[in-house]
Amino acid sequence: MVTYADAEKRPFAQQSITAVSTDGGMELFYEGAQPYADVEVDAATGDIELHHGASSSTEIPDASLGLPIADETTGIMDVSDAEALTAGLVLDYINKSTNWRMRPLAMRRADLMANTLITAAQTQCNLTPLTLLRDTTVAVQTNTYTIGIRISASDLKAPMSGGWQIHVTKIYAIATATKGTGTGYNDGEGALNDIRVIAYSVNDVMKSQRRLWTDILATGVGETYVADYDGTNAPTWGGSPLSADPGDDMLILIQNSGTSATTPTSPTLTVDGYMTQVGGSRTGVTFRECNV
Repeated sequence: MVTYADAEKRPFAQQSITAVSTDGGMELFYEGAQPYADVEVDAATGDIELHHGASSSTEIPDASLGLPIADETTGIMDVSDAEALTAGLVLDYINKSTNWRMRPLAMRRADLMANTLITAAQTQCNLTPLTLLRDTTVAVQTNTYTIGIRISASDLKAPMSGGWQIHVTKIYAIATATKGTGTGYNDGEGALNDIRVIAYSVNDVMKSQRRLWTDILATGVGETYVADYDGTNAPTWGGSPLSADPGDDMLILIQNSGTSATTPTSPTLTVDGYMTQVGGSRTGVTFRECNV
């Protein structure tokens, strides 16, 4: 059976991570008046330093912002300070500025920022959004380490996912670590210990995060999760794709959390799926499923 709904499915390219510290932490873009702008991540602290200017050789710190507020003209986000302690605090502050836009990638709003981003020399970010990589050997919470992928229908130069809904049909995950025991990290929906894969529906505008699904991994053992349409595949999350809320992005993490948890090593995380339009087609006609 072929349906109009099938015609509206837009497969996204398979997303994959096969090494530590290769997942994007933040995406940053300059939209101010100067023709040049760059960002630098300090090697010692992970502080984010923002510069702009008339040419690449005359860029200076952007004096319109800085954290903590007491140093607001420095152009530096001091991520060791309480005012920039989490990803959410840094995101909210930068996105209130005139010149810069930022969004999280493989990070939750509550994740800690100190030394989280990988050292970066001054890199231009005024033409296309720049991805700042994350150091996955640094704990995002006490005894909690993550590696992740974010699926999105947009970037910082485009509107949010809006009328699109993200559906994941297959996840493959493997990592090796000393498993965390005890309580583990509570993401607001209950504490999770052990090494596991977790999927969230996330919305940057609403500053919301909803856990969709999770499952425990055996250390060093690959696990494939699929939409189990005909009951022949296991393990699975059910008979339908794993779907984010309409307009949301989807964040998928390998997480190890709890007492004695270590950084996941030798990871592979791959995600397959598609997107559908919500509420109608691009021609303005609402699609309803029917046989053709």
